[in-house]
Amino acid sequence: SGEASGQLLKIRMFWVRHGLSCANVLKFCAAGPAQSSELLPQLEEALRELPAYVLPDAHRAALNRSYGVQARVAGANDCTVLLEPPPTAGSRHPYATGLHHLMIDPQLTDCSRQQSVNAGRAFIRWLQRRGIRLRFLGSSFLLRAVETSHHMFRAPCRGDGEGEGNEERQHRRRRLNCSAAIPDQLRVTPVPYLTERSPAGEGALQADNFPT
Repeated sequence: SGEASGQLLKIRMFWVRHGLSCANVLKFCAAGPAQSSELLPQLEEALRELPAYVLPDAHRAALNRSYGVQARVAGANDCTVLLEPPPTAGSRHPYATGLHHLMIDPQLTDCSRQQSVNAGRAFIRWLQRRGIRLRFLGSSFLLRAVETSHHMFRAPCRGDGEGEGNEERQHRRRRLNCSAAIPDQLRVTPVPYLTERSPAGEGALQADNFPT
């Protein structure tokens, strides 16, 4: 507001990709038609538990039994199912979607939590060597993004780790003094974000990109 001061404010931003979640693991799905009878009831149960802001009248949606579970093809990210929208959706036609899109706001895997801690320790040391001090920690509202931010930028400073017993004590002994790079009062702040674009030929259901 007002007249420009003529001063240039330089802002340096670091972008970090969140760790792998349980939904990401499904991108290596090895199921196929042979597992349809076993998996479809479980997948349909997950589908019908989706909140209305993800899929209206989800409790009335269904998965096409004839289509079943189709195996992941070369170059694809996941096995697919054919979703039949609820009758209240009007003229919407059935559409294919990956299994990971039926999982709402998945958390990080245990392995990814530890990877985030390790990555955070390395990155914080890099910041310290270059005399860089962070002023803001932002994250989307998704659990896996918030978890990644916490485990990278807060856990190493508190000595938190994922281990137990002797391993946990080792993590606490290795607690970093982060104050030179990350102020003690700095916390992870959720900010607005955009969801990913739906792949060609698939519907817009992306429960994994909706916050709980």
